[in-house]
Amino acid sequence: MARFNLDNYETVKARKDRFYTDHPEGVILAFPRQITDEQASFTVAVWKDRDDYEGGRTLLASCPAGLAFDQMILVMGPDAMGTAYEAKWMAGASKTSWTENCEESAIGRALDNLGYHGNGKCSREEIEKATRAQAQLDAQAEEDDRDTAAAVNVDLKAFPHLLGKIREMKGKKGVRELRQILVHAAMLSWDEPTLEAWIKDQLGADLNGAPAEEIVKLRDALKKERGVGA
Repeated sequence: MARFNLDNYETVKARKDRFYTDHPEGVILAFPRQITDEQASFTVAVWKDRDDYEGGRTLLASCPAGLAFDQMILVMGPDAMGTAYEAKWMAGASKTSWTENCEESAIGRALDNLGYHGNGKCSREEIEKATRAQAQLDAQAEEDDRDTAAAVNVDLKAFPHLLGKIREMKGKKGVRELRQILVHAAMLSWDEPTLEAWIKDQLGADLNGAPAEEIVKLRDALKKERGVGA
């Protein structure tokens, strides 16, 4: 997992302070799109001048009823917008404060779109969020590896490079089948070089970029190697 020096990133609060210094009559409005016991999403709209905001409200009042939310915001003509999503499953502060984190992140995105960002395009909060999420995904990958191996009493640590490939593929199709390939190889007492050579022979190339359907075929071919059928 990439490591970030948070000191290199500006906080959303610092962005807001700079915005209000430049635009004392500016308006920042956060609109909750979804708030549940597990997750939250916000859209934030920013106006540099309150008169423009009030004009947008007047224009909106003259529009016909039934406009969708996004249409309503666009009619009001903000200078910039931003959205964010946060979930309880993300580690750290999000376990208790996902709604607050989401609102602040959406404000940061809107201000970024208006040109308020520091050394990096991401805010400090966004980097923290990404780090938390990655830590949780890495922990889940480790748990998946242990569960997969324990189910058939094999040790997948013999395949460190391929386990790394699996973690790079989080959320993509073919991950489950690739884990099963490691299990079958372990049950054949193969080491990683043997398995990688077999994969290259089957694909005519290494595993990089192999589509999900090819990984499924690999899984089925390795099951046949074990004599258990596809």
